[in-house]
Amino acid sequence: MSFEVDYDYFIVHFWPRIVKKFYSTRNITPHLVWTEIYSTIKGSAAAHQYPAQFLTELAYIDSTSNTFLTRDEKKDIYEAFCQYERWKIRAGGYDIMDAVNYILNYIRFRSY
Repeated sequence: MSFEVDYDYFIVHFWPRIVKKFYSTRNITPHLVWTEIYSTIKGSAAAHQYPAQFLTELAYIDSTSNTFLTRDEKKDIYEAFCQYERWKIRAGGYDIMDAVNYILNYIRFRSY
């Protein structure tokens, strides 16, 4: 992994690739997707305990966080997240939650 993907990089390099699908059909903004990734999908207290270090789609959709989102909106956000993860890996990037979850797993399995 050679570079960090922050919000600005996400907006400039990733979001234009998927904006037509999500922005035109629902009011799903890049800020909403980024916030859901960081606060729930990869950033929830239990995310590092999942094999891939992020919530599964079912766990995310059934989560009680952000009850203002419908199931369909959560499905769209999760689909955007999956596309983001694939793009990030292909590009050789990482985000801060990758580093945090790596450290948490390191401590969990190898001790402090």
